[in-house]
Amino acid sequence: TVAYFEKNADKYNADVTKFSVIGHSAGGFLAAKAAISLDAKGFKLASQILLCPWTTGLPNTVSSTLAPAFFSLGGADEISGQSPKYQKVLKEAGVPYTVKEYEGGQHPFIHSPYPEFRKGLAEEEKAVFATEEQFALSRQAEADIKEWLKSINAD
Repeated sequence: TVAYFEKNADKYNADVTKFSVIGHSAGGFLAAKAAISLDAKGFKLASQILLCPWTTGLPNTVSSTLAPAFFSLGGADEISGQSPKYQKVLKEAGVPYTVKEYEGGQHPFIHSPYPEFRKGLAEEEKAVFATEEQFALSRQAEADIKEWLKSINAD
């Protein structure tokens, strides 16, 4: 997708210097892998945004030219708790990254306010994953991502 839009940037009026990848859970794993692959091909992403990412299986070394990363982690999420190992890989390579952990955030907290997410939940799941607390954490995470993107694109 990135290669397609890079090739057709004029057609879509796309600024290829601001391309980012984003993913949640296994999608976070795929976003990280895409960032690594694109970097290896010489494409400079603006950022990678990893939401409660699955990081098991990511490489133990990366290039120092890899795009900066934002980790949005749920404090009540076991998968989020596995990401410090990959954060260490980024740190050792000199790749800038930011970590925001949302205390009490369940694995899907970032999706909690959206009706299409809630539609598929059983009532007992809604009582855990679709609460006002999870909604507030999602809104805060979205605001934090927006501010982080502004800060890295300030130039």
